[in-house]
Amino acid sequence: MCMLCLSSWTTDQICALLLFLFTYNFFNLRWFYKENRAIDISTGGRESLRDGKSLYVSGHIGSVQYHGVGGNIPYCFMRSVCIRETSLREVPYKLWIIIHKEKQVLVESFCTCPAGLRGTCKHVSALCHYIIAIAARGENTAVTEQRQTWNAPPKNLHPPEFMHNINIRKVQGNCVIENEERRPKRFKYDPRAPNDRGERSIYQLDMDGLRDATNGAAGILTYFPGVPDNQEPCMADLSVVLEEIVEHEPVACLPPTLTELAKTSSESSLFEECLKPLSQSEVQTVSNATQDQAESNLWFDYRAGRITASNLATVVKKVNPGTGELSQRNDSLIKTIMGYYPAVSSAAIDWGKYNESSAVKMFLKANRHSHKNMSTKKCGVVLCDTLPILAATPDAMVQCSCCGLRPLEVKNPYTYRGLSVNKLAEQPDSCLHITTDGQIKLKRDHPYYYQVQAQLLCTHADIGYFAVKTASPYSNFHCEEICIDTQLLNDVVDKVKRVFEAVIMPELIHGNLRKRMEANKTQEPLPPAATQEPLPPAST
Repeated sequence: MCMLCLSSWTTDQICALLLFLFTYNFFNLRWFYKENRAIDISTGGRESLRDGKSLYVSGHIGSVQYHGVGGNIPYCFMRSVCIRETSLREVPYKLWIIIHKEKQVLVESFCTCPAGLRGTCKHVSALCHYIIAIAARGENTAVTEQRQTWNAPPKNLHPPEFMHNINIRKVQGNCVIENEERRPKRFKYDPRAPNDRGERSIYQLDMDGLRDATNGAAGILTYFPGVPDNQEPCMADLSVVLEEIVEHEPVACLPPTLTELAKTSSESSLFEECLKPLSQSEVQTVSNATQDQAESNLWFDYRAGRITASNLATVVKKVNPGTGELSQRNDSLIKTIMGYYPAVSSAAIDWGKYNESSAVKMFLKANRHSHKNMSTKKCGVVLCDTLPILAATPDAMVQCSCCGLRPLEVKNPYTYRGLSVNKLAEQPDSCLHITTDGQIKLKRDHPYYYQVQAQLLCTHADIGYFAVKTASPYSNFHCEEICIDTQLLNDVVDKVKRVFEAVIMPELIHGNLRKRMEANKTQEPLPPAATQEPLPPAST
């Protein structure tokens, strides 16, 4: 120690490489772990590391100095002071550590605190955390000849402050080595033999042995009275047991899809088979089986051939309101209803899927105060029990104690996503409009209105919910109740039956459009090779 002259101590930190390697080895050589184990401390230094980090974070480490020793001596020294936690006016603890320059490991340490003789106290840990933070922030080398003044402890360490304004930064968790093998906890010890440690049912336990060992005093034996071998069991309640075993609930089966009906039914009876009413159990079974919607194959199977709520407005427009004649250009409608179009993805579709859940949450937040026990649940394909060729898939089903079950349809417009609801209602091609009394309502001739009406018909609800959400920072949500329109639905049902019988059912039976699509796909000629036009003659 005589070589450690006062003039050789400096506040400039050691080089970046030494500090980086020391930081790495500090957490991997388990020095604190071994030193604490050597003096029979069961925690292995975990508490010292955690409490030391709390001291460093709270600014108790100061006056950090470095001594390189020099010459061929492979050791260097770091020393500092650590302010006490409780006695702030008392003399701070003095501590130092020795680092091996070549191995970059912590060799020895010492602290003047009562527990610092072995050098494994929390004050030494605080100095190590200080050095690690210096290396992590890249502050271990001075930029100029002037000494660093930032991070210097203030003269007034703890100015007076009200108790409610004091924020004590305490490190939570374990700061021990990440790669250290944890000792098994004593409360996890299982005293049973290895063969008996597996999970067993209560009927596999040795109740006779338990009865002998406890003289029948164990409480669980009251549920297993035990019958000697020479005594006949009581058969008085045998009939009750038999009744309980026989009772069961019938399991609802999935109804056939329309494509399956087309294969098993004749051409003359297919229309009647498709219009046969369904039971509520069958409707509920299909809805539960298709809750994953586009992620489920059944969702596509039960939609194929059925006029869904989103296509209802298109189907209605195929019938001329004046003459009652059907449109002759129906290929696009058939492809949509039969599911011939491949799955597509666009920015508008992705935007709607991404914001659907947040729109449902906003609906609950806006209406929960006016309903009792309101909640939403996922929904699959809901078949219309009275008109099975019609189906709907609401975005959610809203249920409450006061109103029952109602469908919810949410929309997230992409083109006008940045507009407020008021500005959106002013657009000519918007689904909303402003009424004469200044209210914002869904247009009664818009396809979304037909979609909600179809959902009401399929779910047997009198009122449904329609919501619109935009990305505007203000006035970005609109919600309204849509009442069932019986006059519209009566007209819609007749047109749905006509279009299904004349347009959809022939495709279910013969599949002519599908065959043409497959033939065009196989006979599609290759695109011609690109030809280059001759260049014009150069002008002279």
